[in-house]
Amino acid sequence: MFLTQALAVNGFPFEIKRPNTNPYGVLAEHEILDKLEKSREQAAQEIYKDVAGFSCDMRTKYII
Repeated sequence: MFLTQALAVNGFPFEIKRPNTNPYGVLAEHEILDKLEKSREQAAQEIYKDVAGFSCDMRTKYII
């Protein structure tokens, strides 16, 4: 979100506003458990990105 905001204002300084809402607070227990189950299935099928590779990609794209 930070990079999106920074790019939207062409790199000029701006005030960063943090939302006061918890995105996980609105989920019911069964919804959270469903999301965890889906994550486990994707991990078992190796449908994920390695964090080191993802971090490297982000740095090359957005750090000048």
